Amino acid sequence: IGTFSGAGSGAEALVSSAADVEAVVGSTASISTTGALLVSAKSDNDADAKSQAGSGGLVALGASLPSAKVGGGTKAQSDADVGSASSFTVTATSDNDAKASADVVSIGIFSGGGANASAEVTDDADTDAIVGSAAQISIPGASVGITATSDNRATGTSSGVTVGGVAISTSSPTAKTFADTSAKLLGSVGTTTPGVDPEGNPTTYGVAGAASVS
Repeated sequence: IGTFSGAGSGAEALVSSAADVEAVVGSTASISTTGALLVSAKSDNDADAKSQAGSGGLVALGASLPSAKVGGGTKAQSDADVGSASSFTVTATSDNDAKASADVVSIGIFSGGGANASAEVTDDADTDAIVGSAAQISIPGASVGITATSDNRATGTSSGVTVGGVAISTSSPTAKTFADTSAKLLGSVGTTTPGVDPEGNPTTYGVAGAASVS
């Protein structure tokens, strides 16, 4: 508080790509089991930034600039061969929340305030469920499921109060989501075997690798 006064505040909340959650089975693995086979990755990332600023005087200026970002990815991937299982499931689930709120109060004969909150779920926060290209799945009679589910939310709120003979106030919150969600089957489900057709000609037959794929 004074003849000329100014105040600024900024808070930052960050969940970076160093917070990636991954469940990965490598291509050198070969799996056979009598039970269900599950590869699963799950994450819950929250970044919450709040900032408040206030100033008072003949000339009073205030600014509040919080930033919240979530950039942690979630991936479940299997590159292994599966020779037997009652079912095979690869699932990735994420819940990403970025929240930023800004408040500023300026009181003076000449007063100004800016409240700009920025919330972002970045493109590093992808959610992926993958059966890799090296995988060979041979479980006739069993089901194969590949599922990716994400809930990405970015929320930015700003409020400002300016009181004075000349008062200027700006409020520019932003909220952005860039993360992708994907489920991919890149490997082979089933095999082929040589044989002959009804006329005795050499041919190739497909051998089912699963009862269903979803």
